[in-house]
Amino acid sequence: MSYGQYAELVQEVLDFVESGRVLRDPTPIADQTIRVVRDFDEATRHAWSQDTNGDVTWVDLREREKGQVLAARYRLHGYDAVDEAVGKLLDPFAAGIRRSLKGEYADLVDDVVADLHSCALSRAVSGTGNRFFERLFAAYRAGGWPCGWSGAYPDGALLVFQPALKV
Repeated sequence: MSYGQYAELVQEVLDFVESGRVLRDPTPIADQTIRVVRDFDEATRHAWSQDTNGDVTWVDLREREKGQVLAARYRLHGYDAVDEAVGKLLDPFAAGIRRSLKGEYADLVDDVVADLHSCALSRAVSGTGNRFFERLFAAYRAGGWPCGWSGAYPDGALLVFQPALKV
């Protein structure tokens, strides 16, 4: 299936989903603009709370950033086939992520599917040019779950739940 000029970058997201590594094998995150949260209850409060942090909720921020990707997509000529191919990733993403997230993390499936699908769409549109979605994807690859923002966006830090590192 063709994902456009950035097909290899979209494929990287699909390969990650299919690898079963979502929220597994955490590795240290060196990015100083990411704050790691180890408590799962705290992470879900950040992710699903309607309290605002800065000017928007985490859900609002993710949707606003996705809206910018969608706006860029509509400006691209001949993007219909790529758009259709990326749209067809939702079912494989959902299946792969459901296999990975069981037990206490099962409630995260919808959020993770939406995030990683947005990462794939962003990459199809602009390669690695969208800093927000590239940071989300990096957090997932490090075995984490992006769960909020601390501070007024874009200043501040991405909050990422990461299970305790194995030593």
